[in-house]
Amino acid sequence: MLPPLQAGNREAALQALPEIHRLYALHRDGVDVSVKASMRFAEEAQTHAVSVGESASLISIVSFLIAAVSTTLLFLWVRRAVWRLVGD
Repeated sequence: MLPPLQAGNREAALQALPEIHRLYALHRDGVDVSVKASMRFAEEAQTHAVSVGESASLISIVSFLIAAVSTTLLFLWVRRAVWRLVGD
């Protein structure tokens, strides 16, 4: 379309419009497919990130509980050993 316009041939440029529109529509379809694929990827990545965050929270809670129980048991064991040495 540009060469006929640059040459001043308006009619040839107008005749090229349907073909240019067809090419644009093909291009637009390709862009739409790319955008849909990108959105699907982003949604999957976000879902995965949320599940990783939930897993990390659960692991943190379980680790804290294990540490708390271990510390309590260690305290009781040390206290018992000290009381044995010192006497009740």
